[in-house]
Amino acid sequence: MTDSPTLPDDDSDDGHDSLAPADAPPAEAVPEPAPVDMPGAAPAVVFAETPEPLHPKIRIAWLIEELIGAVVLGGIAWCVDFLWLSPHVDWWPFARGVLFTVVLVGQLVWAAISPKLTYRHWRYAVRAHDVLTMSGIFWRTQRSVPRLRIQHVELETGPITRRLGLVSVTFYTAGTGAADAKIPGLRPEVAEAIRDRLLEHDLPSLAAREAVGHESDAGNEDADDVNSDKPAPSAASRTARKLRDVEGQLMLFTPSDAS
Repeated sequence: MTDSPTLPDDDSDDGHDSLAPADAPPAEAVPEPAPVDMPGAAPAVVFAETPEPLHPKIRIAWLIEELIGAVVLGGIAWCVDFLWLSPHVDWWPFARGVLFTVVLVGQLVWAAISPKLTYRHWRYAVRAHDVLTMSGIFWRTQRSVPRLRIQHVELETGPITRRLGLVSVTFYTAGTGAADAKIPGLRPEVAEAIRDRLLEHDLPSLAAREAVGHESDAGNEDADDVNSDKPAPSAASRTARKLRDVEGQLMLFTPSDAS
C-alpha cells in the first residue's frame, strides 16, 4: 500500500490568513488621543445649562470681609456712644456702652450667618448663548448677559482672595462703562478657561456668519445682472457708469448762464 500524499495546511500559502513570524515583536497598541475641548488650549469649562455653585473657600473671604466691617462699625459706634451721646446728649435714655454693644453684637452675628446664606443662593452658569448669575439673600437677582454682547472679560483678585487662591471674573458689554456681571470665588484655571471660551470660542462661527452676510449683500446688488440675459458688466464699465452719474449730478448744481 502506498501512503497518501500529505496535503498542505490551509493557512500555509493563502496569502490571506498567513501567520506572523514567531520571532516578530507584538504590535504595540496605539493609545487613543485624549479628547480636546479646544485646539491648543487647557481643559476648559464645559458649557452647562444647570447653574453651578461657587468655590467653598469664598465663604472664608466673605467672613473676613464681614468681620472687618463689624470692627469698623463697632469703632464708629464706640465713638458716637462714648464721645458724643453720653457726655453731650441729655435725652439719650440708654446707659453708656449700650449702642456700642448692640452694634458690635449685631454685626458679629450677621458676619457669622451671611456668608453661608450668600453662598447657598449664589449660582452661575456659562451657557452656550449667555452668562447667567443668580444671587441675593432677601432680594434675589437673576442676570443674563448675552455672549455676543460681551466686549471684554476682566480677572481680578484682592488681598484676601489672593491668599485663598480665588479669582473673580467681571464681564463688560459694548456701550457700557460699568461691569454688567461678576462671578466671584473661582479657581484661576477655571476663570481663565471661562475667559478664553467667551472671547475665542465663537470667533469662527461669527466670521462665517459675517462672510455669509457679505455674500448675501453682494448677491442682492447684482441680482438684476444675474437674472437678465445680458452679460455681467466688467469693473471698467461699472467705474465709467459711476463717473457718468457723478457728472450728471454736478451738472444739476451748475447755475445756467443768464440770457
